[in-house]
Amino acid sequence: MVASKDGDDVMSDFEEDAEFKSCWSGPTVRITVGSNAQVFVIHKDILIEASPVFKAMLSAGMIEQQTNEITLPEDPARAFNILMVWAYGRNPPACTGDEDSVVDAILTWKMADKYAMPQLQNVLIDELKEHWKQFHFYPRYLSWAVRNLPDTSELYKFLFDQLTYKLANRPYSYQLAPQDSTLAASGLQCQEKRVRQLENLLSMGEDSAKLFWAVQNLEKGKGSPARLEGCHYHVHADGEECPQEDSTSTEPEQSGADI
Repeated sequence: MVASKDGDDVMSDFEEDAEFKSCWSGPTVRITVGSNAQVFVIHKDILIEASPVFKAMLSAGMIEQQTNEITLPEDPARAFNILMVWAYGRNPPACTGDEDSVVDAILTWKMADKYAMPQLQNVLIDELKEHWKQFHFYPRYLSWAVRNLPDTSELYKFLFDQLTYKLANRPYSYQLAPQDSTLAASGLQCQEKRVRQLENLLSMGEDSAKLFWAVQNLEKGKGSPARLEGCHYHVHADGEECPQEDSTSTEPEQSGADI
């Protein structure tokens, strides 16, 4: 046998099963989510590291700590799934150019806010910015925010500011096309959908007046909120901020696909 420098068998390093901590081992928690009671089984260490709210739930004395079960009937399972993908691998959920991915990002932002996960909230805001650099903004997103978010939240501010910018700079995107329009049938359908959604939003009382005056008073030449870089619309604990400097992208805005 060949001996190692300290006199031990050199093969022992390969034969011993060294102790290490793995996210794939350890106790798990059964989490039932949404109106359809979809079940997720998540490692407890991952939950505790991802969210101080889950950490508190699973601390000594709480019923969840005793049963290793959590029930979240009011949370959407589709958003919770994104939340857990992020918790395990920090893989940013991407807005892929379709409305479903935008809805997923918005719902997940709200859930990340509920469970105190600001880093994920900021990644989601950045993904939404990238999406709206290229694609049309649909008023229903702000209608949802009016019903579901305080107007002090960063996501509400972003959605409000983005629609304000679009209405001030591209009002034709929210008006019915003339009969002799050269838009394709799919484009006409999308434009009609935006018009209907805007009419619904404008029927929502105080928020419609607020939007009207914001459009009227928007500073001329002000760039798209989607092109603001840095900490704009990000969530941070007191005293924290993003490492990069705030700036506005100077690249020209693309007309984008009408989805």
